[in-house]
Amino acid sequence: MTVTVTQGATSVDIELVDAGNTPLFVSDIGKPNQIIHDGMGTIDPRVTTEWSAMQNYNLVGKLFDYDKAIDLADMMKSIFKDEDKLLEPNLPEHPDVIKVAGQAGNSQALSLQYEPGYKDYVNVEAAFTRYGRKQGDHPDAFFNSPRDSGGGPVQVKVAGKTVDFGTDLAVARQVGRPNDVLRGSPSDTFPRFIGKQKSAVDRFSLSFQKVSEGVDAVNTLTKEVFEVDLGRNGITLDFNGLFRLGAFTVVPEGSASFRQTRRAGESDVIMVPTLDFRVITD
Repeated sequence: MTVTVTQGATSVDIELVDAGNTPLFVSDIGKPNQIIHDGMGTIDPRVTTEWSAMQNYNLVGKLFDYDKAIDLADMMKSIFKDEDKLLEPNLPEHPDVIKVAGQAGNSQALSLQYEPGYKDYVNVEAAFTRYGRKQGDHPDAFFNSPRDSGGGPVQVKVAGKTVDFGTDLAVARQVGRPNDVLRGSPSDTFPRFIGKQKSAVDRFSLSFQKVSEGVDAVNTLTKEVFEVDLGRNGITLDFNGLFRLGAFTVVPEGSASFRQTRRAGESDVIMVPTLDFRVITD
């Protein structure tokens, strides 16, 4: 099974495949603005149903092309005035081509998981909300992820120093536009999409391990990034072509954005299960 997401000249086919019994495509539709009147005089309530239905789609699948994964992230992060984002489920119970936006209020409407040891293999989770028409005259806001053709290593560059993480690491990228609005009305079957001139969310989370020889790299990252007031300056997260990604300007995000652990029986291994960055304007 294949689901297609299209915007303008860009089209991405997502293979709906995962482990057995995994829900691959889920559609939820309801009337969240329906009013139930619990008045007097009747055993059962009266109802007023005049507002738009809300339909959400959640899908789980895989991409087998790093460039297509970047295309999908850019589509979810960008906003287009004249071009609708179209979802083609290609399923008999969902035969229509549907206008969609990243799920309303969801900063992680798209999640891409890159696993070490695989080539051109990306796990995808995506959440969309259906809309009927656009409202407002928001300007186009395009984002083109930096791309590179090398093979790594992944590096953080700050204050003239470079921390090297190698290539044997797991990377997750999460993208969403939580400030955009999907607003129901009495006159629309599905809500109106209102694009807001506010920032998107684009996060990278890295997970890896280092042997004791990597202590210097971990200490450099701690002292030069997490113990320093960066002010308005970001740091560089450079994939050097790993997963076809280039260099992004980022800052650490969250109260526990850099976690280090040591486990019993592995005294020479430093585990870094969490290293979180958010992409910012350069």
